[in-house]
Amino acid sequence: HRTGVEEIHFHEVGAVDAIVDIVGAVSGLWRLGIEEVYASPVHTGTGFVNCAHGIIPVPAPATVELLKGVPVYSQGIESELATPTGAAILTSYCRHFGQMPPMRLLSCGYGAGERDLSIPNLLRLQVGEKIEGVSGGTLRLVGRGEIGQEEVLLLEANIDDMNPEFYDYLIDIFLEAGAMEVFFHPIQMKKNRPGVLLKLLIKSWQLEEFARLLLAETSSIGLRAYPATKLMLPYEIISIETELGTARVKVATSGDRIRNISPEYEDCRKIARERKKPLKEVYDLIKGEANRFLQTKDRP
Repeated sequence: HRTGVEEIHFHEVGAVDAIVDIVGAVSGLWRLGIEEVYASPVHTGTGFVNCAHGIIPVPAPATVELLKGVPVYSQGIESELATPTGAAILTSYCRHFGQMPPMRLLSCGYGAGERDLSIPNLLRLQVGEKIEGVSGGTLRLVGRGEIGQEEVLLLEANIDDMNPEFYDYLIDIFLEAGAMEVFFHPIQMKKNRPGVLLKLLIKSWQLEEFARLLLAETSSIGLRAYPATKLMLPYEIISIETELGTARVKVATSGDRIRNISPEYEDCRKIARERKKPLKEVYDLIKGEANRFLQTKDRP
């Protein structure tokens, strides 16, 4: 507002109902023990509303600012469906806007608005336990079992003028930042220069973060982003005791069938160094022990 803090007056945002909304939402999340919050794309509504500054468009300017970077839509309903207070709560706590993550549903609650609209004027809150290893919808696999399905982004950048010693470092920082996959392809670029095609698989809401990171850490001055669908078997990571020590093993399943058993590389590498045994022997031994363990374990 181009004025001092002591001269700012929040009008509607400072009203009792807005304070109750914010304190109630924060208290509710805390009392319910919520660890992660997800939301659908935000339905903003359309039209105009009266406020302390006069007639303003819907969504309100403050709402628009708060929802920058958030997927929004409007179905032409002449009403304010997303307020600045609601937008502030959503953008402060939501980890992702889009499809509901796979979870075991525990409870559900509704809050109803006063206005009669052409759609149900409701806010629905669903609480559940997140199911790991399945990150989106599901598809049937060969008539039985399921595989996870998730909409992701594939980032690409061509690099032909960077020290190749940096590539190992890039893999580490991208994975630490939350990339699902990082890999390189050799390519031939203009003037037949050898180059590298860097590819990252990320969540859709991570685009801005990784675009900045990629442009800061590489010599590329541009990148491409494509929507992609990731299909993946559900999996769990278990720890088993072997004659060489404890090791983690990734077990992928489809229905009641085990599709893949993969010992964790870092555990195998550590044991191989400590025991001074060939890595391939350690890997095979742990995989065999895991297979025997899983054959005798009562699986759901």
